[in-house]
This record gives sequence, structure tokens and C-alpha cells, in this order.
Amino acid sequence: MAEATASSAEQEPVALSPGEALRLRIRNHRGLLTGFGIVCFVSLLAILAPLIAPYDPSEQVLARRLLPPVWVEGGTWDHLFGTDTLGRDYLSRLLYGGRISLLIGLGAASIGCVIGVTLGICAGYFGGRIDQALMYLFTCQLALPGLLLILALVVFIRPSLPILIALIGALGWTLYFTVVRSATMQMRQFDYITAARALGSNRRQVLFYEIMPNLLNQIIVVFTLEVGFAILAEAALSFLGVGVQPPTPAWGLMINEGRSAMFFRPWLVILPGVALFILVIGINLMGDGVRDVTAPENRN
Repeated sequence: MAEATASSAEQEPVALSPGEALRLRIRNHRGLLTGFGIVCFVSLLAILAPLIAPYDPSEQVLARRLLPPVWVEGGTWDHLFGTDTLGRDYLSRLLYGGRISLLIGLGAASIGCVIGVTLGICAGYFGGRIDQALMYLFTCQLALPGLLLILALVVFIRPSLPILIALIGALGWTLYFTVVRSATMQMRQFDYITAARALGSNRRQVLFYEIMPNLLNQIIVVFTLEVGFAILAEAALSFLGVGVQPPTPAWGLMINEGRSAMFFRPWLVILPGVALFILVIGINLMGDGVRDVTAPENRN
């Protein structure tokens, strides 16, 4: 009898704390770990660019222009990824270009997050005319193509890095607004919100201490996606000549500068394109992984 009791106790599953369960889900999610590793690796290279870049990314030496990378015949180890049309070291420009992409992605996504989350909470919690006015603003924003609107604004505003971040961020709030508004409209009907009001909590306390903590999961997921969208938007604008301006190294600008010789020197387009692809796919994998491991149905 004692042996049967002991064996049944051994077969019972061990209850995990919420933190331990979350760590277990993270360790078992390959997509999240892969995306996190890619983003950390690219970020580390970008941060350490001044230390590991072999040359000044803006240094022009016409005598060494269009040198091939080391794996192509004629390449040298002095310029591992070759040089561009102005004789600038391509590896150095790729490393510094990662800093620009990450800066624009994080900066623009942060601006969009502040705008979208603020408007979404106001629309979802207060409802009524406030919701109608913000939904009208949201509809007007969706009716305007983002890249074309930025192109039109750049005609009147001299393009620069801070302005580019502000424009992409100011036009990237719609996804935050949709997700936060919908979640807030559901939360305001829950019993714990009613209880907080009954206990004397004012609107500020309800919004910041009851609703906001329960929105962090959705906000983090949307933020990771918006970082990728902002990086691609910057690359598209730089490719069109209205984004980051020369001689600042940016991956989209490098693709634009290399397209004139892409049939004879294809690596001028392939290398920054691959770098852009790897970074964005890593960010998207990380965002999908965060959504999966923090989903309510996976918390038990």
C-alpha cells in the first residue's frame, strides 16, 4: 500500500511557478531563440562597429574602387567584402549601416508606440465622442499611403536622420492603436476594473495600474513588428534617395548606390540586401516568439 502511494506521488506532475513555466516555454521555442540570437548578433556588431571596422566608412580612395570581395577572383583580405564605386570599404559601411537601421527602427517604433498606445487607450476606455474622433483620425491615416506621404513631406522638409525617424514614427501608430483600443474596450468590462472603481481608484490609477500592465504583452509584440517595418521603410526611402543622405552609410542607400553596377558587381546589392533580410527576419521571428510564449492559452 505504501509502495502504491509512493509510485502515484511520483507520477503526479510537478507544478511550476509562472516564472519557471515562462522560462521553459522560451527554452523550447526555437523561433524565439533564433530571432533573439540574430538580433543580438547584429546589434553587437553595430555597437562595436567603431572597434571592429577596418576602415573609416566614409574614406574614399578611388585607386581601390570596385574591388571584389575576398571569395571572388581578384579579392584581397585587406577588403574582406570589397569596395564600392568610390573606393570605400564595404565591410565597414555594412557595420555602420547596421547602427543606422537599428537606430531608425527603434526610434520610429518608439514614437509610434507612444502615439498609438496613448490614443488607443483613450479611445477604448472613454468611448463615445472621443472614440469616434480618434477613429476618424485613424481612418484618415489609413487612407493615406505611408511612403507616398513621407515622400511628399520630404519635398518641403530637408531630409535628415531625426526628421526621418520622426516621420516614420508619426505615421506608424495605427497598428498600436487598433490592438490597444480593442483590448482596452474588452478590459473595461472586466470585474477587476469595476472593483477598482468601487474602491475609489480614479481614471489615472485605473489606466496606469490596472489596464496598462495587461496590455504589455500586445504592445511588445506590436513593437517588435513595427521595428522591422520601420527598418524596411527607411531602406525603401533611402533607395529612392529621400531617406538617409550620403555619405552616411545605410543599407538602403548602399543598394541604391550599387544598382548602377549590379550586373557587373552584384555583391554591391546582394550584401546589404542580405544584411537587411537577416535583421528583419530575426526581428519578426523574435516578435512571433514573444507572442507565442506569452499567449494566455500557453500560460498554464
